[in-house]
Amino acid sequence: SSPEGCGIWMSILLKPQGDISDISQLTLIAGLAVSRVIDKAVIKWPNDVLMSNKKVCGILTEATSENGKIKNIIVGIGINVNNKDFPQELSSKATSLYIETGKTYSRETLIYDITKEFFRMYDEFLADGFSVFKEEYADKCATLNKEVYVINNDEKRIAKAIGITEKGELIVESNGKEEIINSYEVSVRGLLGYA
Repeated sequence: SSPEGCGIWMSILLKPQGDISDISQLTLIAGLAVSRVIDKAVIKWPNDVLMSNKKVCGILTEATSENGKIKNIIVGIGINVNNKDFPQELSSKATSLYIETGKTYSRETLIYDITKEFFRMYDEFLADGFSVFKEEYADKCATLNKEVYVINNDEKRIAKAIGITEKGELIVESNGKEEIINSYEVSVRGLLGYA
């Protein structure tokens, strides 16, 4: 739902000089950058930012490659900012900064703050990898310690989300066995509500 003047729909274009083997980590970093700027926001692994168990921000990352090497990466970030309400079919799972706080926000200021935070983290990521953010990400991850559906093609099963790896993958446990989930292979959904 994108009424004029209410939200942020932005893309960050990256042209990495070095080798980035897993662009899904940039999705996690973008979510963490948004959650640093938006007070009381948490992350639903891997690509949504929540407030009050409802989606306030979604993130998608795509890459183009040439001769087997990543050429461009686009990090798309959509944030519900000053929306006063949502259509009935979205109201149970979507929220906005305005709905959560009762305040109107400057979209330009938010864009500036999020972009600045993202690039600060991106430089750190290029130097040291995702592992430097693992603990902070886990602290803000609303998916952890919850039962989730793990969906792989037609298979759907229940597991408990128990941790984040050094690469930002989700660790789940079911039937006494741990499994590592990559966001490009498997989808994770909450059992109760959006989170």
